[in-house]
Amino acid sequence: MKLLKKSNMPFVIVGRYFKEWEDTDYLVADDIKGGYLATEYLIKKDRKRILLLEGPDYLSSSQEREEGYRRALADNGIEFDGKLVKRVSILAGRSYSAMKKIIEQVIDFSGIFAFSDVIAWEAIYALEDAGLKVPDDVGVVGYDNIQSQLFFPWPLTTINISKRKMAHKAVDILMKRINGQNNGKYYHEVFDTKLIVRKSC
Repeated sequence: MKLLKKSNMPFVIVGRYFKEWEDTDYLVADDIKGGYLATEYLIKKDRKRILLLEGPDYLSSSQEREEGYRRALADNGIEFDGKLVKRVSILAGRSYSAMKKIIEQVIDFSGIFAFSDVIAWEAIYALEDAGLKVPDDVGVVGYDNIQSQLFFPWPLTTINISKRKMAHKAVDILMKRINGQNNGKYYHEVFDTKLIVRKSC
């Protein structure tokens, strides 16, 4: 980030923001709403012990999804339990082993809200390897809707973000910045999120 700022190269941050870098253009999803919708849906499906598979705490998206999770619990009269919040790696292939360790700890949960769809899928594989069925034993909600065009490897309930709208807006902002048409302001735009219901709950 510092290198980009120092070089005066036009750029747009997509998917997260940094409070210490307010003088940058960024586009983010309404992650508080997304976290709320995912958690609320699990609660409505009678999954009141919800395991949050959280991303790194330095990511704004991770912080805000947890805030949405907490708000949904509070609004439904469910006490927050820190034992149900587990930070896992966002790198593909790392969540499976993390989920196996969680299962071995015999933590009581009936639902999972995962930071991403990839983490959700890996959690599902770990659950099934442990003899637990999705959605019969555990309901799972992911985030990102990367299955928007296909239903492999699992028809996952998830939170959708309009990546197309974000991409178009990012290009528009970059072109304005390159051509000096930004009028000295920085773009901070929040895109709506919505729940996509499939078969994992």
